[in-house]
Amino acid sequence: EIVLYTPNLEVVYENSVLFIHYCYQGILSLAAQSIYNLLNTSIFIFAIIVLFIGLSFGSFVNVCIYRLPKKKQVLFGRSFCPKCKKKIKWFDNIPLISFLSLNGKCRACKKKISPQYFFVELVSGLSFLMIFLNYDNYYASFLLAILLLIYLVIFFIDLKHFIIPDVLNYGIIIVAFLKNFLPDLNLSFIQDIKLSLIGGIAGF
Repeated sequence: EIVLYTPNLEVVYENSVLFIHYCYQGILSLAAQSIYNLLNTSIFIFAIIVLFIGLSFGSFVNVCIYRLPKKKQVLFGRSFCPKCKKKIKWFDNIPLISFLSLNGKCRACKKKISPQYFFVELVSGLSFLMIFLNYDNYYASFLLAILLLIYLVIFFIDLKHFIIPDVLNYGIIIVAFLKNFLPDLNLSFIQDIKLSLIGGIAGF
């Protein structure tokens, strides 16, 4: 029992040990909740950044899908409308948002833009998010993200033109080859460098 004396008041706290314990538990609970909220905020911000990066790469995938079969440069040159060939301004080239705001049409010629552009960006963004939230190893996440982008390009080019450009096959071979020098990735699609070489030669 703790007795506190003041000039005009005597306050008696019984079970003082229990009182201090509750105070201590309350402070710990508050601290834990604060850390939890901070972590949640960090994860949310991280998820938004990863999603935006995925959407941006999805936009680049659309460029590759359109230009590679035509043997055009994919790294340089501004995007343009496939119908009227007019260059697309930056504010009309924001992934997902621009497509929705323009109702799936070109601002210049008002002709319909293929929903493929929206779909590819959406799939790329969500896939990036799932990869980076489920893999703690950033090397694994990076390699899987590259494979995802290559496979998206292959799928839509093959679907439309029934071809697979060699540069995409080479990209997969390079990724598979690099994986063998990073043994801690815990990815099962390639396990041995000899098998990688044999598979690459056989596929070629």
